[in-house]
Amino acid sequence: MTVWIAFAAGIFVGWVIEWIIDWLYWRRNLAGFYATETQLRNELAASQARQAELNAENEALRAQLALVTEETPSVTQTGDEDEVGDEVEVTAAEATDTEADGGEEVEEVAVEPAETPEAAAAVAVEEAAAATEEAAVNESSTDAGDAADAPAVDVQPDNLTQISGIGPVYRRKLHEAGVKTFAQLAALTPEELTAIIQPADYQKPAFEQWTADAERLAAQPAGDDAPAASTDEEG
Repeated sequence: MTVWIAFAAGIFVGWVIEWIIDWLYWRRNLAGFYATETQLRNELAASQARQAELNAENEALRAQLALVTEETPSVTQTGDEDEVGDEVEVTAAEATDTEADGGEEVEEVAVEPAETPEAAAAVAVEEAAAATEEAAVNESSTDAGDAADAPAVDVQPDNLTQISGIGPVYRRKLHEAGVKTFAQLAALTPEELTAIIQPADYQKPAFEQWTADAERLAAQPAGDDAPAASTDEEG
């Protein structure tokens, strides 16, 4: 008897302990779980409602797009070509009728295609280039004609060896440079004479004296040439 009482008492004590644990731990946490579950269910319902609104807006936009596409007129190039072809046929028919009624010959009218802006610009550039080239050729021809019409000036060379320091060699160099008269020599600077004569390092031509003598001789009357003072080319 005592054993059965102890067994029943143990079962009762265990049940009490399990109930206390369930009440203090599991049931308290279960209330939090229920609250979280309720919040998540509410958020899910709100998300589903928002998705339904977005789907409705998407369908409305698709309907508007389809309506705009149907209302937009479609213009094709084939229709324009057919229109132009009809106009050309009408013009040809009218010309035939005129020739049959009046007995007069009707000239054929060539229908040229419309010129595009790119082709017109290219033609304008080519015409401008041709006009520029023609103007340059005309100007060059005019200058050449003026030069040909101008009378040739025959320069009578002076005896440059009359100037002290100028001999046959220096005279030849001056003639090759186009300096053949006293006046031309007098107009030169010492630097220009140095470039023409190109004297050696040991040569020291008195270029300033050359120009002074050339100016004096150029001022003398024709035929009054003084004899050369010296023909030493080494200065």
